[in-house]
Amino acid sequence: CIPRVPSKEPGIPKDLGTNLMSEAEHLMIVARPGDEVLYGGSLFATDSNITVVCLTGGQDADLRRSFRHSMNYWEIENFHIWNYIYHDPRSFPQGSKVIDEHLAYCQDELSPAYLRLHNMLQDAEGFSSVITHNDSNNFHHAFDIAVHNLVKDLLTHRKAGGYAPCEDCEIFYVFDYHDTEKVSSDILQGKLISLDEYDRPDIWDVSNERLRYLTNEKIRPYSCE
Repeated sequence: CIPRVPSKEPGIPKDLGTNLMSEAEHLMIVARPGDEVLYGGSLFATDSNITVVCLTGGQDADLRRSFRHSMNYWEIENFHIWNYIYHDPRSFPQGSKVIDEHLAYCQDELSPAYLRLHNMLQDAEGFSSVITHNDSNNFHHAFDIAVHNLVKDLLTHRKAGGYAPCEDCEIFYVFDYHDTEKVSSDILQGKLISLDEYDRPDIWDVSNERLRYLTNEKIRPYSCE
């Protein structure tokens, strides 16, 4: 087990939220406010014993307020919103090379969050699951993939030739969606009520797959191999 590493990142404001990480069973890490509901609302409906960490939006008062309202709606007591900057892929030119460059840029921007999340995992008594975005190779989700890679780095170790499995991979879960099975009407209504707090037009954009997560959401184990 790697010892706790002191964070050297300066100028980070105090987190919005609580410090009850050791009491939570699950750790959910999302890219930006609203993702916690879009991708993970069905889990909130069945289990509130979760620590939610939103990596971006903490510098925006409206987003902080909306995020707190979302957590209160689902009765989630353990939550944090940090102040890293979300980079919208729609602001970048399209094309596979640009996607790779954008992903690398996002990963570099998020690198300081590694120590904070590492320390959070060390401070907790142990989570039975760590849940985050999947690694779907989709232009609209470049920042989400960067978050996925960040969490994957936390839960795996590198070897020559790529990633190697480690004991923490068994607790690694990612957001996904069913092809046909939909969430219940009660859960969908709760998700819509929570998402109404946010100014997220991208969720309703039929040109990407986010609507599938809204209605057909699931959380699945991720294989680190």
